[in-house]
Amino acid sequence: MVSRYPVDGVQFDDYFYTESPGSRLNDNETYRKYGGAFASKADWRRNNTQQLIAKVSHTIKSIKPEVEFGVSPAGVWRNRSHDPLGSDTRGAAAYDESYADTRRWVEQGLLDYIAPQIYWPFSRSAARL
Repeated sequence: MVSRYPVDGVQFDDYFYTESPGSRLNDNETYRKYGGAFASKADWRRNNTQQLIAKVSHTIKSIKPEVEFGVSPAGVWRNRSHDPLGSDTRGAAAYDESYADTRRWVEQGLLDYIAPQIYWPFSRSAARL
């Protein structure tokens, strides 16, 4: 797309593992085949999304460095109850539910921008922190 069309940017939205409660992914066989080097299926899934983001980012920049690449993840990276670096929230977290370590992507410079999906009212006290 970047090499064929005059785009300004590439945006990923709702692109990773499902975060719907009760959803079941049929990746057990693939995990058994390729996940042996990981401590858990969650780590293996996060590595898969890490590889995807890194590959897309590097490919875009190698073709047209001026094209921006960004993602729209869940509005919470991690909850503090799971990680001291997380936010004081209790919502669905990108890291734990969709296996997207968005903080890492920002730290590694893989994204030009990040646009969190903040789909909650600002009348909630947690949204105003």
